[in-house]
Amino acid sequence: MEIFNENINQYNIVVDNVNKLSLTSVEKGELINKLIFKLQENNREPLIKEQLVEGYKSLGAREYYTISMFSFTSIMLVIVLIKEFYKEKKQGVVRRSFSTPNSEVSYLLGYLTSCFILALAINFVYVVANIILGIAFLGNFIGNIIIIILQSLLQTAVVGMIISFIKSEKIANSIMNIIIFIPAIIGGVFFYSDLIEIKILKFFSDISPNSLILNSYKNLSIAQEIYGAKNQIMIMMMLSLILLIVSVIRVKFSWEE
Repeated sequence: MEIFNENINQYNIVVDNVNKLSLTSVEKGELINKLIFKLQENNREPLIKEQLVEGYKSLGAREYYTISMFSFTSIMLVIVLIKEFYKEKKQGVVRRSFSTPNSEVSYLLGYLTSCFILALAINFVYVVANIILGIAFLGNFIGNIIIIILQSLLQTAVVGMIISFIKSEKIANSIMNIIIFIPAIIGGVFFYSDLIEIKILKFFSDISPNSLILNSYKNLSIAQEIYGAKNQIMIMMMLSLILLIVSVIRVKFSWEE
């Protein structure tokens, strides 16, 4: 809304100034059209530009949206892994596993380990492929590896939290729809997250899993050093550990089938 009002004010200023000139109505109309066309061209310039400012670069539009869509597909992978668990549960695989000497905690940790390995492999291939192609993730390579590991751990932790607490697949599906909806609306996936002006939405945007993933890669690429993403890295690490610990405690005391 603020940007819209600013554009309207610009157009009004153009019209007012041209009307003050000693020109015919036809000439005024042509001049106004030219100036407004120029304004529209300027407004169509990407909000995310490739530039250097005091030794730091901002992300180009292609690089930003490559990273943002990766953060969104990371959430989609979480949903696939959750659905796979409920599929195994429906087929009786989970119940049969509990009939063996394996404990429920052992089964959970085994399933989450497989989730982590799969997520790690997919994330690594995606990042390395884009590095080789020169599209994105062009910052510190060691930093990218650290973020890949923590991203995979966070994805695994979210899977563990949902499957350990939610017994009903229908309820889990509802939660998963929310998980998809929030990143799409306020997570910076389809627009630059820094444009969010409402404080409460900005807060939820910053702490949503896909935003943590997006901002960690983005800040690493901008700063070219691991310290640029240190806040997101610390949050992902702590959040992952908390979710995993809570999930294990939940399963250890009660995990009804």
